[in-house]
Amino acid sequence: MSIKIIFSDIDGTIVDSNKQIMPKTKAALREITAKGVHFALVSGRGKQAVFTVGRQCEIPLHVVATNGSMVIDRDGNTILDRRINMEDTLAALAAINENFPDTSINYYAGDDWFVKSFADQRTQREMKITATEAKETNLAKLAKEGVLPGKIMLIDEPINCETMERELAAKLPRLKVVRSAPVLVEITEGDINKSVGIDALLKYLNISREESLAFGDNYNDIEMLGFVGKGVVMGNAPADIKAKFAEVTATNDEEGIYEYLKKIGLV
Repeated sequence: MSIKIIFSDIDGTIVDSNKQIMPKTKAALREITAKGVHFALVSGRGKQAVFTVGRQCEIPLHVVATNGSMVIDRDGNTILDRRINMEDTLAALAAINENFPDTSINYYAGDDWFVKSFADQRTQREMKITATEAKETNLAKLAKEGVLPGKIMLIDEPINCETMERELAAKLPRLKVVRSAPVLVEITEGDINKSVGIDALLKYLNISREESLAFGDNYNDIEMLGFVGKGVVMGNAPADIKAKFAEVTATNDEEGIYEYLKKIGLV
């Protein structure tokens, strides 16, 4: 069966170590979309940060943001916008502040990215990486006002992230807590993952799972890679993720997406 849509994670996948899309990969995106194949960026990043990378692609594309809780089609229509409810949001913020008071909390609600401390150097670094700007506010007050997040992301040292993932998952059983990178822990509704957003977009476009292909490199990509017709792991992925899937391509610094699309004859 032919491929009608390609999904790609961002960090560690479509962008290289300098957070840029490499020339052959960019040319491949132009070639596949010219043939009528849909393309979608799928990321744990917030909506605006995904669109920042989307502009690098220089093609019409769909967006699956905040680990699958938000989907926007290439015409700008919002297909899905799932938020954590107020009770669970407040419980998550309380657990984080009580047990990990020094971690960087990032709160993504629709178009907006809120933080508890604009001066936090980890926030400053994330703003530089994503080329988007956070807003400082009292996060619990924001939740009580009904501005609820699609995702809460924590930034800390790898050893702390391992602990946070384990302990917060135990304390917040209705929510999904997962590391998306050694220094990142992401919290969403319990049934949210990238495959949820992908499923919503496939149904909207009337494309079957079997006609889809996805590229990813990290733990929050596992559901996506297993859900699509063909899941392809980047060469820079952790060994245990590469062991789960039959298809492994070159690294993100070696034009892994281009190399795989060339291998299967799409470019």
